[in-house]
Amino acid sequence: IAVVTGANKGIGLEIVKQLAGHGVTAVLTARDVKRGTEAASSLGLPNVIFHQLDVLDSLSIHRLADFITRKFGKLDILVRSVQCLFSSFCTLDLWEFIV
Repeated sequence: IAVVTGANKGIGLEIVKQLAGHGVTAVLTARDVKRGTEAASSLGLPNVIFHQLDVLDSLSIHRLADFITRKFGKLDILVRSVQCLFSSFCTLDLWEFIV
C-alpha cells in the first residue's frame, strides 16, 4: 500500500499512476475532496483510492492513519509530494503515524 500526498495533479498524480500501473494499491490524497476524487477517477485504475488529507491539519492526518490501519493494517510506501513551506508540523506529524 502506498500513500501519495498532494496527488491530485502534477508529479504526485503521475507517481500514483505509475505505482498503480505496477500493481501497487495507491491512496491518492489531496486537500480538496472534489479535485482529489476527480483526479483518482481520471486515472481509471481500480487500485487507486482517494482519501482527503490536509498535511497541515493534525486531525486530517490522524483520519488518514486510522483509515490505513483499518483497511490495510500497514503502510509500505509514503511519497510526500506536497510542499509544506515554513512548517515543521507538516513533516513531524505526517511521519509520526508511520512509526
